[in-house]
Amino acid sequence: MNMILKCFTIAFTVCMWLNLFHLVTHPLLWLVEDHKDGIGYLFGDNYNQMGCRMIVALAANLMCIRYSRIWLFNFIIMAVVIIVSLLMVGSMTSLSMIVVFLVCCLLPTSKLRLSAICGLFAVFLLFQVFVVFNGRGLENNELAAYLVEDVLKKDLTFTYRTHMWESALKIIEESPIWGWGFADADWYKSNMSSFAIGPHNFILAILIHGGVILLSIYIIICGKVFKNVLPYLKEKNIQLLLLSVACLWIMSLFEMYPYYFMLYPLALLYYSHYVYDDADKCTLMAE
Repeated sequence: MNMILKCFTIAFTVCMWLNLFHLVTHPLLWLVEDHKDGIGYLFGDNYNQMGCRMIVALAANLMCIRYSRIWLFNFIIMAVVIIVSLLMVGSMTSLSMIVVFLVCCLLPTSKLRLSAICGLFAVFLLFQVFVVFNGRGLENNELAAYLVEDVLKKDLTFTYRTHMWESALKIIEESPIWGWGFADADWYKSNMSSFAIGPHNFILAILIHGGVILLSIYIIICGKVFKNVLPYLKEKNIQLLLLSVACLWIMSLFEMYPYYFMLYPLALLYYSHYVYDDADKCTLMAE
């Protein structure tokens, strides 16, 4: 297990540097606003897709720190590269949540980290239920309009995402149990708003692809994972992994990320006790 994890982390590290090099050598991808939505990015072919790859890379690196202090140095350098890359492309949602994650990594006590985990998961759940599932209904809420526009000085539609969510909800209502299968860009353009290639929300994407059945499967997977890590909840790295999942989920409120990147941190959590067992064996052998 330790060799698999190290190989993944090395691959992620190389990709981080290649991505930064690609951005530096292709300035049109981030200097000119009209080109930002175009193709050509290494991570996900879209600048908003970078965030999920980057926080997963940080999560993988976290698990390696137990093996050697070299991985801590690599984690710090990777964090700097990620922040610089996201500042260049201007992906504020990804940048904000990765900064939150890095700040939570510095929390000194287990109690503070667990409080942060609970708080982030609560934000995700409340936003998904009361904002995303409302679609454009949020725009008719005077309190929401005041908080978002007057207090936070943000666009109430979250860059037209409320329009996409409402369009997705209408499609979901037509086939709530089975969904519509794994649709491509042409299907989204034909059945949703012309500017939306997908619902820009991971949970809505699940409901479109497989309806309530697929969402139930995903919830069961998450439940099994969290049940498996409960005995290790006092371990700092496990807490940080949970924080990475919480931050990734909040980022997924505004983007439709690939399933394999959404499942990878859950896989790390599920098999984390093998990582610790392997590391303990290595320590005993060294002694």
